[in-house]
Amino acid sequence: MSNVPLTKEKMDSSNSMIAKAYVKLAKLFQFELNDCDQAINTYDSFLKRFPDSLMGGDIYLGYYYCYNKMGNAGKAAYYKNLLSNQFAGSKAS
Repeated sequence: MSNVPLTKEKMDSSNSMIAKAYVKLAKLFQFELNDCDQAINTYDSFLKRFPDSLMGGDIYLGYYYCYNKMGNAGKAAYYKNLLSNQFAGSKAS
């Protein structure tokens, strides 16, 4: 029971670790396994759990990459536009 995060600080830390794990898993699907469908599903799950966190634009960049690779130019352009507008000048753009 001592490892259960019960304070706000411990909950924040736990949620941060979970968020990073989602992104790491999505990138594994995306780059290592070349499974963009599953990468997109993982990004979707991430955004359902953490709707206010875009990881500095990495989420939109992942969507853009996958949709572009899958040949879905419309969705790729949508995420590229979001990335350019919301994260101009960032590492992800």
